[in-house]
Amino acid sequence: MNPTRDPFALFMGAHDEIREALSTLQRLATIKPGSSPSTGERAAAQKLTGFLEHCILPHHREEEHEFWPLVARAQATPEERAVFSKLALRLQSDHQDLERRWTAATDAMRDLAAGRSAHGNALELTELVERYLDHARLEDEVLVPLAQHLLAPSDQNRLAMAVLLSRLPLAKWGMV
Repeated sequence: MNPTRDPFALFMGAHDEIREALSTLQRLATIKPGSSPSTGERAAAQKLTGFLEHCILPHHREEEHEFWPLVARAQATPEERAVFSKLALRLQSDHQDLERRWTAATDAMRDLAAGRSAHGNALELTELVERYLDHARLEDEVLVPLAQHLLAPSDQNRLAMAVLLSRLPLAKWGMV
């Protein structure tokens, strides 16, 4: 399959962008409470202020509305179906927790971007980084291989097209 139309590469590619943001978040977590962020730290924090809305939420919704339902409908043994159901419940719970954590991190990034001192958010930011890395690893190492096994080539193509269409600028405005 063409790499630009490989639905699994599309999903895992989003994880690359998220991992990069997490690395920046981890670096910003090292700012000492009470100290003012440097110009570079302020700029890095500013880049992360819209990350939840522009990357995390769309990625989670693609998984929840496009990827998981297609896998849930795939031909599977009862054992495979049970594994997927348990996995989907865990990932959905992760999404809720991670989105809540990202919301709190966004507030902290806004403070840093505005030059306000860090308020002891290091532990929360570090926990977010660790939890998101575990979540992405679970998707990459368990969900994607399971989906590759279960989804027929036609379903993989259908998934790729749905994701590509959802990423068109017009789709963001509700016109596609």
